Amino acid sequence: MDQNKNSRQKRKAVIDNKKQSAKKPKPPIRSSTNETITPLANVTKTRNHDVNLTNPTHIHTHGTSSNFIRNWNATLRQIASNEPNPAFDNCSSDGQSASDDEQDIEEDDQQGYFDIGDPIWECQQCGAFIWYQERKNKRKNSITPQFQLCCHGGKAQLPLLDQPPELLQHLLFNYHSADNKNYQAHTRIYNSMFAFTSPGMKLDETKRIGRGPLTLRIQGQVCHQIGSMFPVEGQPPKFAQLYIYDTENEIKNRMQNFRNIKELDENIVRKLKVMLDEHNVHARSFRMTKQTLQNNYFQDLKFKLISERTTDGRIYNKPTVSEVAARIVGDIDSAAERDIIMHKRSGQLKRINEFHPAYLAYQYPLIFPYGEDGFRTGIQFRYRHETEITKRNRLTIKDWLCFRIQKRKKEAQTLLCSTRLFQQFLVDGYTMMETGRLNWLRKNQSKLRVGKYHKLKEGTQNPNNDPNQKRGTRVILLVVKDTWINYTLMVFKIKFDELMKDLTKRHILGKVLAYMYTIEFQKRGLPHAHILIFLHPSSKYPSPEDIDTTISVEIPNPDVDPELYNLVKKHMIHGPCGPSRLESPCTVNGRCTKFFPKKFNEKTIVDQDGYPVYRRSSNSYTVEKNGVTLDNGYVVPYNKRLLLKYQAHINMEWCNQSSSIKYLFKYIHKGYDRITTTVERAQNNGANQ
Repeated sequence: MDQNKNSRQKRKAVIDNKKQSAKKPKPPIRSSTNETITPLANVTKTRNHDVNLTNPTHIHTHGTSSNFIRNWNATLRQIASNEPNPAFDNCSSDGQSASDDEQDIEEDDQQGYFDIGDPIWECQQCGAFIWYQERKNKRKNSITPQFQLCCHGGKAQLPLLDQPPELLQHLLFNYHSADNKNYQAHTRIYNSMFAFTSPGMKLDETKRIGRGPLTLRIQGQVCHQIGSMFPVEGQPPKFAQLYIYDTENEIKNRMQNFRNIKELDENIVRKLKVMLDEHNVHARSFRMTKQTLQNNYFQDLKFKLISERTTDGRIYNKPTVSEVAARIVGDIDSAAERDIIMHKRSGQLKRINEFHPAYLAYQYPLIFPYGEDGFRTGIQFRYRHETEITKRNRLTIKDWLCFRIQKRKKEAQTLLCSTRLFQQFLVDGYTMMETGRLNWLRKNQSKLRVGKYHKLKEGTQNPNNDPNQKRGTRVILLVVKDTWINYTLMVFKIKFDELMKDLTKRHILGKVLAYMYTIEFQKRGLPHAHILIFLHPSSKYPSPEDIDTTISVEIPNPDVDPELYNLVKKHMIHGPCGPSRLESPCTVNGRCTKFFPKKFNEKTIVDQDGYPVYRRSSNSYTVEKNGVTLDNGYVVPYNKRLLLKYQAHINMEWCNQSSSIKYLFKYIHKGYDRITTTVERAQNNGANQ
C-alpha cells in the first residue's frame, strides 16, 4: 500500500508540474520518498533547449542505428526502475483528461520545437512500446491509452523472440568491437551466405545514387526459390546446397559467390556456420540429410520441406527437426499443397509459398537464428468480443508483421537491430501482404461488385479544365528529414497529424473551410506530403503585406534570431547548384531547372497571372553550404512558426489559381504508366521478337 501511495504521489507531482511548465519553469520536485523528479516539460518545451541532450534517441539527431539502440536500452532501464507508463502532459491532477479545446489552447501557446519524445508508452495487452500519438482513440486523452497497431487491441498473440545465441548478441550489440562494425556494414551479405532460399526479385539500382537513406527498391513480383540438394554438374553450390554438398570447403564456397570478399571477415563466417549448425533447426535438418546420403547412397532420395504444424501458432514458434523436414526414399505418398519437394539433382528452382511457416526463416537465418516459424495460416485470435460482428477470427500477414516489428521489454531485439537486413525484411514482408491480398482478389472475382467501376474511370479522366477560376488557398509541402532513419514512417505520421491539427483545428494560419492532402514517396524513399487548405474569406490574405506576415523567403539576422537562421540554413536553402555545382541533380546544361537563384524583389507583388512574387531583399545576410556562399536568391518560401516547431523542410506557397491546384493533385489520377513497344522480325532466323 505504501508503495502504491508513493507511486500516486510521484505521478501527481509530475502532472502538476507539467501543467505549469509552459508558463513558468519549475525546479526539480521531491517526492515523499525524497527522490528527485526532473520535470520533462522544463527541458523539452522551451524554445532554445538542446535537443541533442534532451532527446538523444530520435528524429533530431544524426546518430546511427547503434546509437539509437544504446539510448533505447537506457530508456528501457529507466522505465523498468520507475513508472511503467509516463503521465500525459495534459491530464488533470485527479487523473481526468482535459478537453480537446483546452489542449488546443495550451499547445497553441507553446513555443519552439515540437518534440514527440520516445516511444515509451507500453501497450497493456502485448507490452509493445509505442508513441502516445499512436493511441487507438486520438480524440481523447487518457493516462491509460489503448493501442491498436501493435496487437490489434489484444487480439493478436504470438510467442516472443528469444535472446539470440551469444555470438549473434556480440555481433549485434557490442558496438565498440570491430566485429560489430563489419557485421552491421555487411549484414545482408552475411545473411545471404547462409540463406536456404534465393530471393527472386529485380532490384532497382537507380535509386541508390544521391542523398537520403539507403533505399531498397524492387520491381515486379518477389518470390523465394529453392533448388535441388546437389548442384548441376559443373556449377558451384548455392544457398541450401551449401549445407549438403562439398562441406569440406564450405567456408570458401560461401564466400566466393560475392564480389566484395575482401571486406568480409572469414572468422565471422566460420563462427556463424558453427552457431547455425548448433541452434538452427533447418540447418540441422539439412546436415542430417547429408549424413543420410553418406551412410546410404540412395539414388531416389527426396527431401520434403513440411508446411503443416501441429502446435498452436499463438504459443510455439520453434519447430522440431521432425516438423520441418522429412527424407523420403522412393515415391511420395502424400504432400500438402505448400510442401516443397527437393530432388537430389535438378536444374529447376521451386518457389516457396508465402504461407509456408518457414518462408521467412529460410531467407533470414540471421534474424531467426533458431529457425522460428513465421506467418502461417490458421493462427487464431486470442479472443473475440461477444458484441463484435465479424467473420474474421484469424491473423492476417499484416497482423503478424505489425506484432513482430514492435519493441518490447521482454523480447529480443534481433530483428529490429539488423539495420539494412531489417529494411530488406520489411520490403519482403510487405510483398507477402500484397501477394496475399492479390490472391484473395483473384479467387473472389465473383463476389466483387465491379459494375460501377467505369464511372469512376470516367470521372478521373475528365478533370475541370477551367484555369481562370481563382481560389484563395494555401499549399504546404512537408518533407521528412533525412535524419529520421529510425521509425521514419511512424514519426512522419505523428508529425503530419500534428501539423494538420495546427492548420485545421488551431487555425494558426487562419480559419480553414476545407483542406485536402496527398502523401507520396520520393525517389529517395522518404515520405512527402502536399497539403492544400481553403481559407475562410475573413482569413484570406488579400494584400502583399498580409502575405509577408506568413511567408518569408529571406535569411534572418543571425545575431537577432540564431536558431531560425540555422534552421533556414539547414532546411530551406536550395543548392548550391548551377555553375557553382554542376553535378547537382537539378542542374542541366549549367542551369538550375528550378530557376534558382531567384531575382531580388524589395516588396511582394502578385503578377498578372495571379502568381505571387515574394519579397526577397538584397540584404547582406548569407549562408555557406559546401563551400559556396548563398544569399536570399536561394531561399525556399517558408513559415517561421512552422519551421521553428517542426524543424524540417516545409515549403509554403500562396495559391491563387486553380491550375496550381490541378498541378499539385492531378498526378494521383494520372493513370497507369505507359510504354511504347514495337514488334520486329529478326534478321537471322525470321523469328518474331
